[in-house]
This record gives sequence, C-alpha cells and structure tokens, in this order.
Amino acid sequence: MPKQSKQFPMENKFRVLFLDTRPIRRGAQVFVHELKQKFSAEGIPVKRIFLYEEDKYEQFLLDENDLVMPFREDHFFEKIPTVHPILVMRLANEIKSFSPDIILCNGSRTLKYAAVVKKCYPGIKSKWVYRVIDSAVYWNRRSITQFYYRHFVIPAMDGAVGVSQKSLNEMIHHYGFKKPSVCIPRAIDVDYFSKFIPEDNSRKKVGIKYDSFVLLFLGNFTKQKRPDRFLDIIYELQKQIPNIHGLMVGDGVLREEVDAQIKILGLSDKITNVGYQSDVRPWISMCDILLLTSDTEGLPGVVLEAAAMGRICLCTNVGGVSEFIINKKTGILIENNTVHSFCQEIYNIMSYPEKNTSIIEESFKKLNTHFHSMTITKLYIHFFNQLNIVN
Repeated sequence: MPKQSKQFPMENKFRVLFLDTRPIRRGAQVFVHELKQKFSAEGIPVKRIFLYEEDKYEQFLLDENDLVMPFREDHFFEKIPTVHPILVMRLANEIKSFSPDIILCNGSRTLKYAAVVKKCYPGIKSKWVYRVIDSAVYWNRRSITQFYYRHFVIPAMDGAVGVSQKSLNEMIHHYGFKKPSVCIPRAIDVDYFSKFIPEDNSRKKVGIKYDSFVLLFLGNFTKQKRPDRFLDIIYELQKQIPNIHGLMVGDGVLREEVDAQIKILGLSDKITNVGYQSDVRPWISMCDILLLTSDTEGLPGVVLEAAAMGRICLCTNVGGVSEFIINKKTGILIENNTVHSFCQEIYNIMSYPEKNTSIIEESFKKLNTHFHSMTITKLYIHFFNQLNIVN
C-alpha cells in the first residue's frame, strides 16, 4: 500500500468503488477519474466500473483496474424493463469481489442500477452514495418518473454529495431525501491549467486570425448546453464587431444540427469547430472569453478551468454556477439567458478592458482557495469516513 500523505492524517480505513456510466470525457467523468487517482495516492483501495461500452475509448483515459462492462446503453432491456438483468448480476458479482465500503454513484443511470442491486443482493453491505451532478428538477419532471425515483431509486442511497448547494437542495426537496448529505463542489488541479504554456501562433495553426476576439464554447453538443444560443450570439455580434470569432470545442448528439446552423447563419468564416479534444488547455488559451450558454448545470468544471487560465467567464445563472461566479467580481452572470444580454455584456468587456484584470485576479484567488482538487479530496475522505463509521 502506498505511503499515506501527511496532508491527510485520517483514518482512511475504507475501500471505494466508483460507479459510472460510460468512459467518456465529460465533466462528471473527468472529475471522478481525478478523484480516483487522488484516493489511490492516499493509499485508499479504489476501483471504477463503467456500466456501458463506449465506441470511442480514446476519448477517456482508463486506469489499469477500471472495468468497462460489455453492455450497450441502447439495449432493449434499458427501455423494458429499464434495467438489464445480466448487467445487474455482473455488477453485483464485481461488487462482491471487490468488497467496497463505499460505492459512489456518479449520477445518471448508475442510480437505478444501484437501487436494483441493493434490493436483489441484500448481502452487499456497502454504503451507496449519490453524487448529485445536475438539477433533479430539470432532468426528472415527469410525475411517473419522479414517483419511481422518489420511492424506489433514491431511498436506496445511504448518502449524497452535491456538486453545488443548489443542486443538492433541489434533489433533497424533489425526492424528500433525509439521509446524510453534503455539498462538495467540483474541483480541478489548478496548477495543471494555470501553468500551461501555449504554443506560438496557436491561433494561426487552426485558421483563427491573430487579432480576432475569440469567444469559446467548450462542452457537449446537447440540448441543455445550448450550442444554438452560442451561434446566435456570434451571429449578432459579427454584425457590429468584424473581428469577432467563435471557437467550439466538443461533440455530441447535436453535432450535425450545429454544423447545419453554422451554414444557415452564414458563419462558416466566423466559427472554428474543432470537435472533441482530449486536452482542452490549448483551446482555452486561444480564447478571450468563455461563454457558458447552458439551460442547466451542476457546477461546470469548464468555468473553473477557464478561470485557472486567466479567462473571464460569462455564464447563464443556472445550477451552482453562482457558487463560483459572483457577478462582476469573479465573472459575469446572465440572468435572463437572452442573446441580447450576452451581447451587451461582451460589448462591455471589450469596451472597458481595465475592469477585466480585477475579475481575473479575484476568480483565481477564489478558485485556489475553495475549488482546488487537494482540498476537495480531503472533504470526500472525511464524508466517506463518517458514513463508514456512523451509518
């Protein structure tokens, strides 16, 4: 067992299994990947299981003891009866083999599989923890689904960790959750981002003019992330600002729609769409402002990453974003989510650049104090120890 760090002179007498959906590079998966590495460095036995295969495994770095189950998310059983019985059996066997004290369910479909395994295999005595990564209200609005989760799925959880206080509060109210819970925010390795040195002429290499004012969309091309809103913002701005340019980094189910919208709006020379990138730092370094145009979020890691690299974040005020972004102090919040409001704030940023320095400095200070991965790791260890001892 590795020597324990002097930073964490705690019990650490538990084993942790991280239960996830697919091996993809999205914020929730990246964070758990990093947390698993931190736990391992502290001498805590850890394992990670993914429920489903992913076609593009190069999208995410898998550790040696990570297990990708040989199942598909689009299988018929995922619709009727909504869980795959063989997957349930395989998952239970893997859990019994590793014998974890804590199982951290990283949201999404991991919750219903956790509930079924706990019901069908009472001999598994692990503590199940729900990692609340987004708005329960946004994702679970149908009364029948809410009833199912409120009375069967969520009661199977022994504890909950919210990535933001707002997300945690919504989940508690939405499902009537009364077990131990805590807010532990998303965190990043600040040095990994802040000490990045970009290549010379990086913009030129991807066809962006040196004097362009670059706005960045970094995320999945999905409905809730609103890439269409980002394109509408670029469309309006380019009418008055000739050197405005949109940089899009990501991929997803709306990729074809995004490409079509770019053509319809006549933005082919104003948008650089580079798709999925395993290392986002070079792309953040190319931008002047990060735009978060989402309709829902937990606490998005991309905002923290951009702040670490000295970029101003202009965000919709959704989920736990305001728990990091204090309007006009550590970033800028858009209250009504309109394209006009985004454009107006971008005009202001460009017109009064002297105000940007203070925002950048304050956001970095807050990031380093409250959202550094080492601090957050300690909070997880403390909460897991409490669950392991008290429950």
